[in-house]
Amino acid sequence: MADNVNIKDFSGASVAVMTDQVTHPTFGTGQVQVFKQMDGTPDSANMQSINAAGEALVVQNNQVSAGNIINGTLTANQVYTGTSEDVSNYAEIRVYLYSSHASATDGLSLQQSSNGTNWDLVDNYTLAAGETKSIAVAVDSRFFRVVYTNGSTASTATRLGVVYHKTAGRGSSVRPQDARTNEIDAEEVMSFNMVFNGTTWDRAQGVGGAMNVRQPDATASGSLSAAAAATTLTVNGTSSTAVQITGTFVGTLQFEGTVDGTNWVSFFVTPNGTAATVTSTTAPGVWQGKSGGFSIVRVRMSAYTSGTAVVTIRAGQGTGNVGVDSPARGTVATSNPATATNGAQANTITDKIGRQVVVTNHVRDMCGTQATTITSSTVATTVVAAGGAGVYRDLTNITITNSNANTSTIVTLSDGTVPVIYNVGANSGVSVALTTPRKATNANTAWTLQCGTSVASIYVVIDYVNNL
Repeated sequence: MADNVNIKDFSGASVAVMTDQVTHPTFGTGQVQVFKQMDGTPDSANMQSINAAGEALVVQNNQVSAGNIINGTLTANQVYTGTSEDVSNYAEIRVYLYSSHASATDGLSLQQSSNGTNWDLVDNYTLAAGETKSIAVAVDSRFFRVVYTNGSTASTATRLGVVYHKTAGRGSSVRPQDARTNEIDAEEVMSFNMVFNGTTWDRAQGVGGAMNVRQPDATASGSLSAAAAATTLTVNGTSSTAVQITGTFVGTLQFEGTVDGTNWVSFFVTPNGTAATVTSTTAPGVWQGKSGGFSIVRVRMSAYTSGTAVVTIRAGQGTGNVGVDSPARGTVATSNPATATNGAQANTITDKIGRQVVVTNHVRDMCGTQATTITSSTVATTVVAAGGAGVYRDLTNITITNSNANTSTIVTLSDGTVPVIYNVGANSGVSVALTTPRKATNANTAWTLQCGTSVASIYVVIDYVNNL
């Protein structure tokens, strides 16, 4: 627009446009037109403000809803329907609601529509008696209204207010210490883990920055009074299972587990207070076992005569493995515990102050002794028979006695590969206790003894262990 041009004012008279002289760093000094923004009233003093940096002040006014408001009481089950209002110029809708008495389930309904007729976008909330809610929702459609349904008891005070905001505020008024529920549209700055307890959401607890995670125990119970009757429990996600059986009955109960839900195998459990594991019982008691990996465990009446066995099964997240904070523990024994079958699980045994009992060389059932008499022979004679496929018979003690009062002899002990020679004097003998067992070179191989001189007689006693 050119400088110093004439324009007409509101009366039609010609007036000169106001100009001002300014200096520009590039274009130099010149006249510029001066203008003002005002409210439309001639010569109004209500002009737009501009700060020292040349920035115009823009005011964004929020709007209080005039058509969605309650300030009074509601009768039992009364439905309040607010007025449809155009909210397309706003960014956020904030709803405030208090009621002395509870709403109906999902009684607070915040509804948005593209045409003011079809209310397709709905957020529903339930208000407890005496509760105050402050809820912020984004503007996602053109029209908005509130529909509120009171509960079955008339309220003595109900207050509803709605404010349309030009800019979005905080998404939630919930404090960190408040319990969380499914009614909350939460957008929070601080970060923490939340867990659902079946009713409300709340912050998870932890130690040293690690969150405590605990799955509730699973339980099942039943009364068994017939053959093939069973009590079953799904144990997915658990590691330890306890079984308690009470009642008076004559029958046999099997402890069983399955991985695929179809094929059942024996579930090894330990009777309370003992070390040996079992897979069945004919009497009441309490047992514990490691159920990790099974999908289902059960107690089944495999044989039944009379009475009723009352079975309770409980599975939880017990320590299935030994960790740094869970040291290995044994069972104190001042007498021998009950024996277990081959392949069964059993606890370690300790003395009365917790020192583990260790058996030298091997367990008793894997130790053996063989006695042999060699009379007037210089032929290699078997003194320890072969142990069978894959079994090494390692020697732990050797005793050789010469009963001849006049003749000594050299004897050679061999596993067929490595010979050991002893000098056995007349009417004397040799006894060798091997702290470290003398290993057999090959599995399933016999040990032999051969005399260098024929004497009557040589008596041989050898202790051995069966190793793999």
